[in-house]
Amino acid sequence: MIFVGPSTGNGPLKIYLAFSALLLATISLAIYKQNIYFLIPPLALVVLGIALTNYAVLFYLLLLAIPFSMEVDLPGGFGTDLFSEPLIILLAACYVGSWLLGKNPDKHLMQHPLIKLLLLFFLWSVVTTLFSADYLRSGKYLVAKTWYLLVFVFLAGDLVQNPATWRRFLYFLISALGVVVTITLIRHAAVGFTFAAANKIVAPFLRNHVMYGVLSAAALPYAVYLTLQQKTTRGRIIPGIISCLLLAGVLASYTRASWLSLPLAVLYGLVIRFRLTRYLLACILLISLAAVIYLSANYRYMQYAPEYEKTIFNKDDIRKHLQATYTLRDVSGMERVYRWIAAARMIADRPFTGSGPNTFYPEYLKYTVSRFTTYVSDNPEQSTVHNYFLLQFAEQGYVGGILFLIFMGYILLLPEKIYHRTTQPEHRRTVLAVALCIFIIAVHLFLNELLETDKIGSLFYLSLAVLIRLDEWTAERTVN
Repeated sequence: MIFVGPSTGNGPLKIYLAFSALLLATISLAIYKQNIYFLIPPLALVVLGIALTNYAVLFYLLLLAIPFSMEVDLPGGFGTDLFSEPLIILLAACYVGSWLLGKNPDKHLMQHPLIKLLLLFFLWSVVTTLFSADYLRSGKYLVAKTWYLLVFVFLAGDLVQNPATWRRFLYFLISALGVVVTITLIRHAAVGFTFAAANKIVAPFLRNHVMYGVLSAAALPYAVYLTLQQKTTRGRIIPGIISCLLLAGVLASYTRASWLSLPLAVLYGLVIRFRLTRYLLACILLISLAAVIYLSANYRYMQYAPEYEKTIFNKDDIRKHLQATYTLRDVSGMERVYRWIAAARMIADRPFTGSGPNTFYPEYLKYTVSRFTTYVSDNPEQSTVHNYFLLQFAEQGYVGGILFLIFMGYILLLPEKIYHRTTQPEHRRTVLAVALCIFIIAVHLFLNELLETDKIGSLFYLSLAVLIRLDEWTAERTVN
């Protein structure tokens, strides 16, 4: 998508003359000083000009960079994802710069109910930051969230003007991810695909085996979608191979939630087909409320406190690991319970504004119940509650939690509406792929908070932007 600023008046001529003067001056200085570095300023201006007028090029580069990004710790307790996050910041700046140059935000995008809900939730995050237990941590959250939304929702929404553009984006992203998964599978094969090695072989591109499983599972519907969209056998070879690689990645990740998410996604596809989404969401909500009421009544949850010595991690035997899961002796599962209880007590203590965005750690430590302690409760990774829905209630109070539930409910309901509104096979396949990706991520949000990472967050918000566009495209066809 190319944006060209206003061409009236003498503005362009003045810019041309100023740049020519700068270029001549720097070339002369470079020759005189015999130092090529003096040419950097005009080259930087050229790059900036391209970025401001055609940021699609940078966006494609970002899509390639996301699967290869690596977490890097910086001084002062800061961290970044190289090389995706610098590109995200640059694109956010370019997008805001395009507004300053006269480009208006897309009206259809800005007026969509999902965008209004998203902005309302973000506004509440700003409010809760004012009452945060740690202003610095909450401030960092708001800054990062701002550029993520600018790039992956608003800028991406501007760029995606039709399903063909979306498929090009996916080819860049899925192809790069296919390379990362291939490297990981080769490294895993070298040690016999053992369960014990699953968390080690994913570095440096992935944080842990959970990220590996979630990313592979969430991207799989898109790889299958790209395969089905091809009209020739030859065209289906590459996306078909990537689909197989991603499925292998899910299986080799040894991530239980990822294994479970795939059959659940198939069921969700059937739910959409038979218009049952509202009933599914109502059942999930009622079951969740019933579980909370049952466990909290008379402190009944205390009956499920683990035995410290018997709650372990069976890293050498996947069958024992699965058995420990349903017998409540798996350390990762019981550590989640330990933090969920702490989160519930945090909500009771600060029900309106919560502790503030990005403050669950270390605030939760004062709310823990010692009987649920496990041998990993020292939490050296400084991870949070391992349930993104519960995290919103703990950090942003009942208002923030309910807003997020409404937001997610709408996201999961909208695909059904779009699917049955259109009769075009292309649009139906596209909305199903988007819906399944979002659903798989939503399943994982019950057990982790990876939505705040560059890999999962980017995929989620990109899918959100395309879902909004699909709503617009199919509505226009219905009217016409």
